[in-house]
Amino acid sequence: MPRIAATTVREHRAAMEAALLDAAEELLLETGTLTIAQVAERVGLSRNGVYKYVHSNDDLIEAVAAQHLPRWSAAVTEAMEAADSPRAQVLGYVRANLAEAVGERHSWRVALSSASLSEPARARIAAEHAQVGALLRAALAGLEAPDADLMHRAIQGLLSAGLGALDAGEPLERVSEFTTAAVDRLLPPDPAA
Repeated sequence: MPRIAATTVREHRAAMEAALLDAAEELLLETGTLTIAQVAERVGLSRNGVYKYVHSNDDLIEAVAAQHLPRWSAAVTEAMEAADSPRAQVLGYVRANLAEAVGERHSWRVALSSASLSEPARARIAAEHAQVGALLRAALAGLEAPDADLMHRAIQGLLSAGLGALDAGEPLERVSEFTTAAVDRLLPPDPAA
């Protein structure tokens, strides 16, 4: 274990965990993968030293996701809450997801999608991400959309295509405009309309 540079052991542990998380995220962004040995080298610990703070690669990758997913979810929730109708909520959902996927904020998502994870870890991250998808389901229920499950899948497919276009370098404004218009054509009118 390295010398304790903090005032307390607790502060030292928190600083080391933060350094490990930063190193894990950097490696994911640089290479799309990571190993405990790579993280150890990056922070100046032995492999065994890293295991004093985390149990596996999965722990590190899940921690990267846990660092970003709440902000993403909050941005989507805020956009939907600002909407004045279920239809506007669905369109806000699409726009907010696309906006969250650009710039520095999107690199971690691309890295996570290609990272080597165990099935249980991938399932835990997917469950966290599904909470964002539940917002779309609620808006579709408010629209009283026929075949809401199929519509949910179609919208998620269009959103996935939009995210892929952003990953390929397409500009946000163009992708958002196209994807939102495509989703808009799928939606029934608001029930009150």
